[in-house]
Amino acid sequence: MRRRRYAEAPPRVDCELTEAGAAPIEPMRSMGAWARRHGDAAQAAQERHATG
Repeated sequence: MRRRRYAEAPPRVDCELTEAGAAPIEPMRSMGAWARRHGDAAQAAQERHATG
């Protein structure tokens, strides 16, 4: 993360992700989409395994 401070009143700070920090965003979005599509089936399989 890049952090830039300004000598102002009130104090102000701007933050932004570096390239390395932003790199996992797209894979995490893809995993979220997978979870939305398949989450119910995955949870049902876990429940079957826990009770079986």
